[in-house]
Amino acid sequence: MVGCSSKALPSELAALPLAELEITVCPHLTTDAALAPLVHLGASLTSLKLQYCRLVGRIPAPLSALSALRALELELNADRATMWPLPPPAPDAFAPLACLSALTSLMLWGWGFPVLPAELSALPGLKAADFEEMSSLNEDDPRTWAPLSHLTALTSLVIGTAVDCRLPPQLAACAALAELQIADDTGLVDEAGEAPEAWAPLQHLTALTKYDGPFGPAALPLLPASMQELCLIRESAITSQAELAPFSRLTALTRLDLSSVELQLFPAALSACSALRELLLRHAECVDLPEAAFQPLAHLTALTLLSLRCAQMAAVPPALAAATALVDLDLGGSMGPISQDPAGEVSHSELGHLSRLASLTRLQRLGLWATGTQRLPAQLSTLRNLTSLLLNRCNAMGQGGDAAFEPLRHMTAMRELSLSSTGLQAVQSQISALLSLRTLDLSENLGLTSADPSTWRPLLSLHHLHTLNLSFCGLLRSLPAVLAQLRAAGVELKLGLSYA
Repeated sequence: MVGCSSKALPSELAALPLAELEITVCPHLTTDAALAPLVHLGASLTSLKLQYCRLVGRIPAPLSALSALRALELELNADRATMWPLPPPAPDAFAPLACLSALTSLMLWGWGFPVLPAELSALPGLKAADFEEMSSLNEDDPRTWAPLSHLTALTSLVIGTAVDCRLPPQLAACAALAELQIADDTGLVDEAGEAPEAWAPLQHLTALTKYDGPFGPAALPLLPASMQELCLIRESAITSQAELAPFSRLTALTRLDLSSVELQLFPAALSACSALRELLLRHAECVDLPEAAFQPLAHLTALTLLSLRCAQMAAVPPALAAATALVDLDLGGSMGPISQDPAGEVSHSELGHLSRLASLTRLQRLGLWATGTQRLPAQLSTLRNLTSLLLNRCNAMGQGGDAAFEPLRHMTAMRELSLSSTGLQAVQSQISALLSLRTLDLSENLGLTSADPSTWRPLLSLHHLHTLNLSFCGLLRSLPAVLAQLRAAGVELKLGLSYA
């Protein structure tokens, strides 16, 4: 049920053997009487979601009859605009929770109570809990996190803004916990997270394999060697290899996301993480680093995804050529140092040595957008498995004519190609070889104004083309015949302001 304006659930609901029920944006279902039909679903209902229903600060009494319920989501039922600050809950506000002994998954999201319900202690079988967006929890109240110490079967836990400057001590009792996520707007991301005692419970979570949240220098050494996935958040920049040295212990890591961490180095300790399959190091400031600093990449032979998006690099590091298992590589926005011409114009230099990518023959997706690339080196003709290539915002490529795009002729598996804002004045001839192409983005090329058929002829070979984006190109006084032919064939043309 979505967007229900009724003041009560239909009585006919009681006769249905429902296993799953979702009630969303039903603001008038605020009383126990309105939800009374739920009582008759006790034997069948295993999953219930109540979202945006304004059930403020309490759990409806009819839920106590749902003895078969295994998954319960109570999400954003407090309207901040009209109900904040919330009144303190009644003593029995959460009593129905204690009756849901079969519950294995619980989301209490945005409810705004001052402490976690004590009734959680009656749910020893709970395996997954999400307590995000509960900013009114009082961290200084010893009762706030007390129920956690009873949830010893938990394997997945999400906790939000109530975590101020330290992990709840009761977390240490959740020894079976495999996945832990902490909101990124807690005090743990700044100076408060530097204190070792802030992370003490981590040393007891020996089953942990996945962590998503803030970290301080004292956190990494406490993570178990069994860690497989890390997504880390940090407010202050990392300038020392010593802070990241504990990564050398985490040899089981398969995914590491440091895209929300300001790095002023390349982590040398990653050399030991030979099982790593996905690595995200966006916004790393590596422009002044010697090429040898990237040598750990040569040891990551299992790597299939690498993002160095917006990393400040002068050139593709030689070590990257050894990562031959790569399928997805994003170097978009990675350019060399800033330079200034005699006229005072400031620009970034081109990302150098693209030819070093020639050995990555398994690549299917390559992002070179906004890298200052002026031409694709001939060596990249080896990348014949590419299905997606992003060259948008490489503004000078069009000035090189067909020669700048020559390797495209060999990339016949291509399904998505972005040449947006590349200075094109005509569709390059190599595009006619991309017979599998489904999406072509030529937007923001102000030189594409000619109605001459030769300007557009390569498009006629693209029999599988689904979408052609020509938005914000030069104004066309009339639709070129080639484009009219494509439209008649069912190609979706995005013309934006390009067609007067």
